[in-house]
Amino acid sequence: MTKEKKGQRRAQNKQTLFRGGNALERKKNQKQPKLSRLVSNCVILRTPWYSYNHRRLMNWIIFALGVCTASDAIEVLLINSLSSSSTFQATFNRESTGFSDVSSFTFFGMFLGGLTASLLNNRMGLRNLLLTSLSATFALSLLTNLASDILCYSFLRLLIGISIGSSIPPTFTLASLHSNVKDRGRDITSVAYFWMFGSIYISVAAYFMFEAFKDLDWRIFNVTCSLPSGFALFLVHQHVGEPKGTTRRGGVGVDQLKSMRNLYNKVEQRRRTVLLQLCWFSLSFSTFSLLSVITPLFSEVGIDSEYLVTVIFSSSALVGNIGSYVCVGYIPRRTLLCASAVCASLSAFLFAFSADKTNEETNASSNGWVIIFAACLFQICDTAAWNVADIVSTEQFVERRSKATGFGICSATGRLGAFAAQFINGALIDGRATELLVIDGVMLLICGICALGLDERCRFLVDGGDEEDEDDDDEAEEEYNDDNESKTLVGCIE
Repeated sequence: MTKEKKGQRRAQNKQTLFRGGNALERKKNQKQPKLSRLVSNCVILRTPWYSYNHRRLMNWIIFALGVCTASDAIEVLLINSLSSSSTFQATFNRESTGFSDVSSFTFFGMFLGGLTASLLNNRMGLRNLLLTSLSATFALSLLTNLASDILCYSFLRLLIGISIGSSIPPTFTLASLHSNVKDRGRDITSVAYFWMFGSIYISVAAYFMFEAFKDLDWRIFNVTCSLPSGFALFLVHQHVGEPKGTTRRGGVGVDQLKSMRNLYNKVEQRRRTVLLQLCWFSLSFSTFSLLSVITPLFSEVGIDSEYLVTVIFSSSALVGNIGSYVCVGYIPRRTLLCASAVCASLSAFLFAFSADKTNEETNASSNGWVIIFAACLFQICDTAAWNVADIVSTEQFVERRSKATGFGICSATGRLGAFAAQFINGALIDGRATELLVIDGVMLLICGICALGLDERCRFLVDGGDEEDEDDDDEAEEEYNDDNESKTLVGCIE
């Protein structure tokens, strides 16, 4: 784009009217002002009152999608909390370190769910896919209370994993499409914050039900953990709309597979997609390898009151959320992702060194605080890495329709890494915790290295932004929609 055209586009951005319509109408009238992603196709004025209402609406959308993220976190971390419950162990006749195979069913289901989301998002629509996934999660979570043997329970966890995996891509894609370009990073980070609230919720519930009140029945805890998914279902139904231009006619098949194939056709897009998949695989491997066994791991290395320490561990994610929220507008996101992953890797090595020293001395009290500090530092850096990874993953895919598909592919790849990590957990959690933590640290280093190869697509800062980046984002989207003139170009809330 030449400087003259960029100057013309900036002049159009300063006009007071939004435009609506499709690609054919835009070709007929090139003098229309800049598109709005968040308003209907009627002509309205850009007024302070509109800005206020838009921000209020976005706050509700962020809250609703954030509760979805929190409910996902609760379901992912559920086995970690249940595995140390004596009533849960007695029901299925297993020890606390013997539930790694159940976690593997959940993560394999999330892998299948990510692929399902990639195939169905264009056919069903992002909102409908998210509502269906939340409904399935809520119903299946309640149904697990009736399981009496480990095979039935594992099968239900597999189905829950599929529903969770299919809800994550539309959650962050909806946050991206409903946000303005300059607010997109902060809005997606805000949605990702709620993972911390979900982890704190389940940690506090586990502490009171399994430690403070001396092992209540695990089914009461299970019902408590299923409530957020039902609340998320209500909020999404009430406050989140379907962006226009994200659904297409036709059955599941050729169009969806073509959308997936487009991610690997061009050299640059293929490079970005593969690097993102490597980042997701390594980051998911290390994160869920530790989170899925953190409570038994604390017990393994000699920490007393492991449920209380797990609450402290989960709460430390607040520091990572605040840090990533502040830094995401000032530090290049690729650099921030790399730095966060490397710092998390170093903290995992410190955790491993402390755990190994404790095992040698068989004295947890002299080294317990070092272990807790290393674990919390890992949680801080890992949380920041995930927040930035969610933003980067939505920005690396330029075409509007490829965002949900690309995010689904990356999410599925990440869950495959988490699935593989459960086999490592099963082999190393009982007496070889140090080796487990070293492997997690190495995987985080791989994530940091892969992040350096990604493109820095958004370079604007929070104090006003860079109009050229917004223009380039719209120009890339226009090129895609001009090749598909029958599709709607405007993204808005119905």
